[in-house]
Amino acid sequence: MTQDTQHDLPIIEAEFSKKLILYWNIQTSLVFALTIIGIPIGIIWFFFIGPILHAKAYERLACQLYPRKLVIRRGIWFRVEKTIPLSKIQDLTFRDGPILRALDLCNISVETAGQSAAPGTSDADLTGIIDAQKFKERVLSERDNIDSNSSTRTASAGVSDLQSAASLEGSETRQILADIRDTLRRIEKSFPENIKDKEAD
Repeated sequence: MTQDTQHDLPIIEAEFSKKLILYWNIQTSLVFALTIIGIPIGIIWFFFIGPILHAKAYERLACQLYPRKLVIRRGIWFRVEKTIPLSKIQDLTFRDGPILRALDLCNISVETAGQSAAPGTSDADLTGIIDAQKFKERVLSERDNIDSNSSTRTASAGVSDLQSAASLEGSETRQILADIRDTLRRIEKSFPENIKDKEAD
């Protein structure tokens, strides 16, 4: 787990519904029940093993929104920490199914630019977030803040570049005009002498 500095504290931390434990348990038990041999294992899993393991997984699940990134942590034996830059997030998509709807849960798929494994897949899935719509809006709002700040910096840099170019062009123009002035003065000084020489002839 990474240590965050005082200047990089999470803005919000997602809260997950405890119904998520039951959802995981049902999902895994159904996988076992797909074969006749797996039915007894599925029953044992659902009532004895699954609740304990999924409760541990629930305790280790975390999702934190920082000013420039989304950090997701999960795993029992093998811990995984995934960091998604907000600038790469294209959208957060809601997905659900019959079991999710029955448990009043939803899944949020985090879709990113150029990071998802394949078209139609998501970079991360977050199931069971309480107030999922509010969480989605906050993430997208922080992402938009980054975009608008970078656009402002780019615009400021562009104006600065134009001012520098204008200043450079101004100094070059003044130099050219000064050269023309000096040339005209030299011509003016030599012009009357040429006339006098012609009159003398």
